[in-house]
Amino acid sequence: MFWSWQGVKEHTGHACDAGKFKTLTLRNVGVTAPYMHDGSIATLEAVIDHYAAGGRTIADGPDAGVGSMNPYKGDCDSACQFFPCAFSQFLRGFGLSASEKQDVVNFLESLTDEEFLHNRQQSDPYAHPACPGDCNEDGSVTVDELVFSVGLALERNTLSGCLLADQNGDGDATIGEIVAAVDAALRGCP
Repeated sequence: MFWSWQGVKEHTGHACDAGKFKTLTLRNVGVTAPYMHDGSIATLEAVIDHYAAGGRTIADGPDAGVGSMNPYKGDCDSACQFFPCAFSQFLRGFGLSASEKQDVVNFLESLTDEEFLHNRQQSDPYAHPACPGDCNEDGSVTVDELVFSVGLALERNTLSGCLLADQNGDGDATIGEIVAAVDAALRGCP
């Protein structure tokens, strides 16, 4: 996907929107590297360094310049008088100790939702459909996998042992889901 350095200005045409970008959710930010609108920063630590410095300095090329001196971080100009400008004092840089920086990284990583990350309902909708009851995802359902699914329905096993026993993602293996697994074992996976 093409990302313009102009940011929101690309869509609004207003000069004061140059360099503004939509801020995405922080949910799962610890596992969504690379960062920034252009994927140019590899780690959360480097993102914090970037903001602490007030922007990045690029030595040469068409985007060369000192990021902390970017004119769009200042006061709104006359072209923007009718549009709210949301400039922040934090865009100019700030200081953090090493332990404060680590605290911020730890906080951001605590926003990781493991259940969401492993929920099949949130997976790639264009991927090949998963086979019901195929615990090891090898493309076939074995008797051992069927027995495990029954144990899951009887609350003797945990869902983490076979996520595909729970096709609808509600946290339980139902009779209907076990029948679908038996059907996949007999007829083969799609």
